[in-house]
Amino acid sequence: RAVVRFFTLKGMKAKDIKTELDEVYGKEALSLSAVKKWRKRFADGVMFGVFDQPKRGYMFIGRQNQDASQCKACGTCEARCPQHIPIIQELQTAHEALKGWIE
Repeated sequence: RAVVRFFTLKGMKAKDIKTELDEVYGKEALSLSAVKKWRKRFADGVMFGVFDQPKRGYMFIGRQNQDASQCKACGTCEARCPQHIPIIQELQTAHEALKGWIE
């Protein structure tokens, strides 16, 4: 989901984000409907300068041990990324920006 946030911040459409995820993660990639859902949440935060909803959503992801802090920094995704995005760094940035919601 942190990668979806990154691509959302770059202005990419959900379909294009899904294509990028499929290239790297294959059948393990988020579904198009999940990409659309998360893209909307992140885009809403960017548009209004309010990241409460994304932070709250990120809290639930963390509870399932699926947040960006789970990245092993092995570099596999970066090696396969056709756009040479520093994914490990971006995941760390996203994690720092989104962590901290307590409920």
